Amino acid sequence: MCPGFISSLKLPTAHGAIILFTPSSFNAHIFARKLILCGVKIPFHKTLIAHSDGDLGYHAISDGILGAISEGDIGIHFPDTSKKNKNLNSAKILKYTYELMKKKINRDIKNIDLTFIGEEPKFSKYQKKMKVKKNFYIPDEEHILFQSKLNKQGRSGEVPADLKKKVQDYFRDISDKSYTIYSELNDAGIARELARAVLPVNLYTEWYWKNDLHKILHFLSLRLDPHAQYEIRIYAEAMAEIVKKIAPFAYEAFKDYVVGGMRFSSIEQARLTEKLPDGVIDDLLGDAMYSIVATLHRNKPRNEDELFPLYQKNGGQDSEEDFQLKWSAGEIEMGNVRELREFRLKLEGLKNIR
Repeated sequence: MCPGFISSLKLPTAHGAIILFTPSSFNAHIFARKLILCGVKIPFHKTLIAHSDGDLGYHAISDGILGAISEGDIGIHFPDTSKKNKNLNSAKILKYTYELMKKKINRDIKNIDLTFIGEEPKFSKYQKKMKVKKNFYIPDEEHILFQSKLNKQGRSGEVPADLKKKVQDYFRDISDKSYTIYSELNDAGIARELARAVLPVNLYTEWYWKNDLHKILHFLSLRLDPHAQYEIRIYAEAMAEIVKKIAPFAYEAFKDYVVGGMRFSSIEQARLTEKLPDGVIDDLLGDAMYSIVATLHRNKPRNEDELFPLYQKNGGQDSEEDFQLKWSAGEIEMGNVRELREFRLKLEGLKNIR
């Protein structure tokens, strides 16, 4: 089973070429380089010609997805005339294709049956290695960094390429070995809670739970932060997309007031007001009053003689003459009434501190 896609695997190869069919794609490669199928290196005296790493398993799946969503084929998205695609890891092609599908049609893949037709080499013993990648997290090279000295959950500092490869090899090796042992214990009838105890922490887990919006948004406020650990941040981003669809108005307010907002302690507020030039808060308060009136008037037009009383009702301090002069100038910014009123309250709070 390939990472997250393939449900069954049959036998491979042909005389000098590998030919692969899926329900919506066909792929052929000529032997001439290392043989890789679904991310697994297969020891063989012949290899494959390709501009990338020649993983025709991933290529066929990618072509099938692209065809299904009317996006051409991998040759369009990853042309062999581009130097940056030379020896490209085909897992990146598959990841790009899958994300494009999610973005374009917002659908998922539940199952793909992939069949390799041929006589040799025999691939049955590599089937579990192909399957294991669905169940275990293997970090991409760009996410393998040194431990940050300033942030216990953070990473910083570029890791040498050979060490990155070693880390990935260790992940694959322990995942492969633990999955093999787990499968043997299951086949032997050992209790499941004992069998799964041998699995490492990079095992993907699926579960269902109930939660309220307040707690979910609190979690997102912590884990969407750029300083959060990469893996939990990606998880939070996926959760945020779900919340955005289910509660769009609440999520928009969350983005405005929590993610994009800022809070100051009483000490910070005092320092801020001390440093502000005289009259700045009063000027901002005055502008906020006019903005509230202009926005209310836009939302529900009033008669001219109703505007100044509306201004006074919302806390305006200017005389009617000054009000008429500024109003007629037509340079008043408008916005959201609720947000403007909250802004006014915050300014009044700063003014009281001062």
